[in-house]
Amino acid sequence: MKKVLISTFFIGFLSTSLYARMQGDSVTFAHNRYYKEFKKLKEGEVYNIIFDKHANGEVKAILRDALTFSEVSAWQRLLCMFAMDNVLISSKTMPELYSYVHGLCTKHNIKMPLVFVTHEKGIFNAFAAKLLMSAGAIVIGQDVLKEASEGEVNAVVAHEIGHIKYNHVNKQLFVQLVFPPLAAITPKLIFGKSHEKQADEFSYKYTDNGKGLIMFFKRLIKKQQDRDNDLKKTNEILKKNKSRLNFDTYFYLKLRYYMTKALHNVNKAHSWLYHNTILGPHPSPEARIKRVQEYFALHSEC
Repeated sequence: MKKVLISTFFIGFLSTSLYARMQGDSVTFAHNRYYKEFKKLKEGEVYNIIFDKHANGEVKAILRDALTFSEVSAWQRLLCMFAMDNVLISSKTMPELYSYVHGLCTKHNIKMPLVFVTHEKGIFNAFAAKLLMSAGAIVIGQDVLKEASEGEVNAVVAHEIGHIKYNHVNKQLFVQLVFPPLAAITPKLIFGKSHEKQADEFSYKYTDNGKGLIMFFKRLIKKQQDRDNDLKKTNEILKKNKSRLNFDTYFYLKLRYYMTKALHNVNKAHSWLYHNTILGPHPSPEARIKRVQEYFALHSEC
């Protein structure tokens, strides 16, 4: 009976702890001013229902759409399709973040885009789109606000505004329309990673967010290293407790470990191909850090 309980405990522990770490839950939260106002937003009237994971899903969607559509034009509603299940913010709901975006756009003669924060947790990223003549939209992951420093958030937002400024989505759509049979690969062949490099450049060269950009990319690298360390730690725990587990339980856990490790290595290989070949539009975090540092080095010598 004791071994059964121990076996059950380790199955649950390994599954839960490894999953949590791979989702980035064990991080040091920066709790910048943007996240503080986002927390306040989540606790506000109506929004406390929208962000309540136990609330009725359709009720949350109706409330979210009611708040969003009351703030946007009919044309802008098309961009809300890009934002999907995300929450629109404004100068009233998140004044600090909204003011930063508005200030950057005003300084660089860019129409103010719609700004959304993801409704769901688990997204440490941001996205941007500008369709046709619209002002565009930016979506910021909750986890970016929660985990990143204020400088990192500013750098990421500036990067996304760069995508809007240089009309990257429209350029890719145009190429896809011209070459429909090769729509999935043509933009990658033509533009390569130039759009991401250009958006990075806008962030560190024209908005003075180079340090924040470097910190953000280092955080991405650290997340990958944490996932590698999670697997090593899991293997160590299995070996340490081998004598306390039934043979079949140990074999089962070890099999799960090797399957998880194999999938992890496949994902790492895919990530390498994505970052270092035409398969993906994004350069590796290491390459992006190097570009910013080279820019700093060049201009420090001037």
